[in-house]
Amino acid sequence: MNNIFEATLFDKRTKIWSGVHKPMIFNPKMSLGRAILYMLDKNPDFVAQISDNSAVRKTNREIHDETLKIAANLQKIGCSQGDVVGFLSRNNEKIASAVLAAFLLAAPINALDFQFSKDEIVHMFGITRPKFIFCEREKVDLLREALGVLKINPKIIVFGAKLADLLHIDDFLVNHEDLHDFRPPEVDSKTCAVIICSSGTTGLPKGVSLSSGSLLFQASYGFTDDVERPASIICFSSIYWYSGLLTLLTGSLTGITRIITTDPFTPDLYHRMILEYRPKILFTGPLQLSEILNYKLLDDSTMDSVKYYVCVGSALPESLWTTTKKYLRNGSICNGYGMSEVGFLSREPPRALQYSAGYLLAGIQVKILDDNGEKLGIGEEGELCVKWEHMSQGYYNNPEETAKTFDKEGWVHSGDIGCFDEDGLLRIVGRSKDILKYNNFGVAPIEIENLILSIPGVLQAVVIGVPHPVSIDLPAAVVVRQDGSSVTAEEISSLIEKNLSDPKRLRGGIYFVDSVPVTPSGKVKKNLVKEMATKLYKERNTNN
Repeated sequence: MNNIFEATLFDKRTKIWSGVHKPMIFNPKMSLGRAILYMLDKNPDFVAQISDNSAVRKTNREIHDETLKIAANLQKIGCSQGDVVGFLSRNNEKIASAVLAAFLLAAPINALDFQFSKDEIVHMFGITRPKFIFCEREKVDLLREALGVLKINPKIIVFGAKLADLLHIDDFLVNHEDLHDFRPPEVDSKTCAVIICSSGTTGLPKGVSLSSGSLLFQASYGFTDDVERPASIICFSSIYWYSGLLTLLTGSLTGITRIITTDPFTPDLYHRMILEYRPKILFTGPLQLSEILNYKLLDDSTMDSVKYYVCVGSALPESLWTTTKKYLRNGSICNGYGMSEVGFLSREPPRALQYSAGYLLAGIQVKILDDNGEKLGIGEEGELCVKWEHMSQGYYNNPEETAKTFDKEGWVHSGDIGCFDEDGLLRIVGRSKDILKYNNFGVAPIEIENLILSIPGVLQAVVIGVPHPVSIDLPAAVVVRQDGSSVTAEEISSLIEKNLSDPKRLRGGIYFVDSVPVTPSGKVKKNLVKEMATKLYKERNTNN
């Protein structure tokens, strides 16, 4: 496949950066489901999926046939184009076929995280109001409670143990008399295929409407340069996350075997799976990467099969980027930048010698604005605004939030601060909402976090502002140490004083904790960390 992160072009007149144009591989009127079935049918005996839980291997032919059966039987019970299909499930053996069946019917999917509480289910399904929900058996009771609150009655299809009063996935895997006559609906590139939950790091998530065209474009080219086949990928993310969804789509369209598991990420499990399956692609967030790099059994040869380690989801610290490169003796770390409203925006080139978020995705346009809305040039930091022909249609059933994020000219205001260098490489400085104000000085938490993370023995560092009546924000750090580490607050303070300016000193305190609140993919919930630090600051100063 051609590289869709080839270079970044800059127009000095308009002050707009753009990725190199690449054509659509598939007809934009072809749905995701039809495109994937076409590719599965071209190589029917290829092993598309291996379950680490059961060792069951599924070929393209098996997933192709299951998808057709599920789609035909869903259609028989009333599922049609535009109906939302919900998911509350982990990466089990049959979920891929169910997702592809929904795509085949042009029925947008809305997947929730398996760990969602009743209130979180109520919130998201209250927005999307699905007519059909695929749900694992152990979550059925919780789902029913949530649906009772919403007063809606979708058809529930169960994965796992059967229930007498509910449909089961196996009911949809029987032959359908009209299977050969099944005709999926036509779509266009703007048709909503997925309603993905925004990250929810600062509050309740919103439903982002992703188009069929955007997913088909990114998945058909893939998120790495072409890798020698056979190839496999390990990604713990469920289809709730963009990374999990793209793994399913890209694997299916480009012939990469997906190694799946219903178990949550642990360094023990990850290490064992890497050694057992020898994947060519690994896909995690920075927190999981940090945990495997600090794992006791990791050695120089552990990742020798890996050609690409894709790390996205939140900012990858430069110190972690540098350390990872030492273990990828035959491969590259792929740092990138993305947002729920677009997907992948940029990715660094293979074997990059300097740290960055890389070149822009083909067709993406970016402008950088200052606080007055004026466009900035090379090396100047400001808010990234993004435009793309396959852009999200906004937030599902939420025109008010859509208007706040998507302007009248079609630009998405990301809230992220960054700049481009002379080579067209994107650098992310932080989020505008995260920038602290200490005595009128702007303080970027990511700069302080990266410095703290360079200290041996630090697993995680989160910098937030403790509210202050005069100074506005007192920079404070909440730190998680690695097991056995004895890093002290004095060491951290000393390093910051030697390397950063006075406004960036941690006047709000340094607090060591066992863990910080994160989303299921490892993104830090900064609003909760701020509450934690503010409480600890008050306790410390009251006691003093």
